[in-house]
Amino acid sequence: MMLRVALAIALSTSFSALAVAQAPTYDVLIAGGTVIDGTGAPRYRADVAIRGDRVVLVSRRPIARTRARRVVDATGRIVAPGFIDLHAHLEPLPQLPGARSAVTQG
Repeated sequence: MMLRVALAIALSTSFSALAVAQAPTYDVLIAGGTVIDGTGAPRYRADVAIRGDRVVLVSRRPIARTRARRVVDATGRIVAPGFIDLHAHLEPLPQLPGARSAVTQG
């Protein structure tokens, strides 16, 4: 009887460990896009992984789609991870110190 209980516990913990190991690593995977990274380097094909509100990986090697909760197919599209601020209030541009940096994204 004790052997059965021990075996049941061992099996249940191994299955729960397996489930944790298979949980997605990333929230979003932007797959197959053409990356422009803002450094002046030539564009290149890459996958971009996001966790929370952060870009955590830009990889020239494909990232398995099963590693992400959501996959965006960016084939044929430009991806500019992390250096463009899409939400900036620059209406009174001449009066804002430092606005040029925001407009040129750098």
